[in-house]
Amino acid sequence: MLDITEKIAAGACGLLILLTIGWYAFWGIPTTTPTEAIPAARPRPPAPAPPGAANEVERAKASAEDQAIIEKLAQQDVRVTLGQPLAKEDLQVDRLLLDHLKTEANWIPEINKLASRPIRVNGKKTDTRLKIFDIQPDSVAAKLGLQENDEILLLDAQIIE
Repeated sequence: MLDITEKIAAGACGLLILLTIGWYAFWGIPTTTPTEAIPAARPRPPAPAPPGAANEVERAKASAEDQAIIEKLAQQDVRVTLGQPLAKEDLQVDRLLLDHLKTEANWIPEINKLASRPIRVNGKKTDTRLKIFDIQPDSVAAKLGLQENDEILLLDAQIIE
């Protein structure tokens, strides 16, 4: 028969195993692929323009998306000239890089590879805008095309908190 210390030790080990399984079920299993082996994102070639009316529909849709982004930027005191198209860069992301990014357990090591600080607007620190720096060459941020002193204002067209 087990004595009390053996029962406590077995119970603690069982609890740790359950917590580990729960952690991996919720956050995902981190990848073992080194980031040096993951290919970087590359510019996506422009799609051929659809003929006629479909092109106008696509332009109207893009301008509605641009307008929503301009409104979010205005909430952060970033002024964009009306009628001026937003600068966009479409990137093609390799499947290996996308799989690495989808696993939340990979995010913390990647975030730790770069430094950031809140941007001051009119002398006040903001909690919604970040300037990033010290990007490591082998980091996923570098592979995604982020550069030294880039400013992150919106993520997926939403203000970050």
